Amino acid sequence: MYTIEFNNEIKTFMHMVKSAGISIHIGIIEASHNYNYKVHVNQRHAHIRNLPEKYQKYPKFVTIREPHKWYKSFYRFFMGTEGYLSWALNDLRENGYIYPIEPDEFARRMTNVRDTLERFPNKSRVFRNLLRSQGNLHFITGYFDSDFHPEDPQTMEQFNTSLYEWFLRPMGEDTIFVPMNRLDIIEKEFNIKIPHVNKTPENRINFDFSPEVIDLIKEADKEYYKMIETFDENNLLTFKEWREKYGKTANNR
Repeated sequence: MYTIEFNNEIKTFMHMVKSAGISIHIGIIEASHNYNYKVHVNQRHAHIRNLPEKYQKYPKFVTIREPHKWYKSFYRFFMGTEGYLSWALNDLRENGYIYPIEPDEFARRMTNVRDTLERFPNKSRVFRNLLRSQGNLHFITGYFDSDFHPEDPQTMEQFNTSLYEWFLRPMGEDTIFVPMNRLDIIEKEFNIKIPHVNKTPENRINFDFSPEVIDLIKEADKEYYKMIETFDENNLLTFKEWREKYGKTANNR
């Protein structure tokens, strides 16, 4: 998240994973070279509760993208990398070798993270050990309500959601959402120019999900598709305001 002050206005951009956050971050840093453009908070991928209390009252923004496109970007970027996410992208076979999960199977599993962790108990243990080994875990700072214990129902309930929603939920209910194809609105709100930055290496696998899997994702995350579909640039809404207006349409997970 990045809190800026310009022309006596204070605003925060919440950095959702794989949703143009790096490009926006670069735009903000470049704008900060202006003598009267200040960056008060500069913390990538942080939970809304990490935002200092004195900035909580000011407008907050986040960009969201269509979930099936997000899953594709997520898979392409993180496949082949090491870290706490490797459990979601690889399987350990009986022969002791690690194999990458095919894109469709990855998306199927990630429509409900808890179900996948319970279905593959070893993945829960691997996830816990990887979390412990990652040091300060800046990538998911504050995302957990408690230490990760796969035997604890309260811990597992945090994951009773899709991977998409699990990463988006910490952005905050009182945060204004903007579709990723409307970055011009973010440019205007934060008085920045957003460069195009693609961190995914060009040699990463390129693919499309099967129609069946796209339908599965659309069902699991239908609320967010509806948010994008009903987005009105003349009436920017927070997640909470949108749900009050349209009702919670996603499955109760």
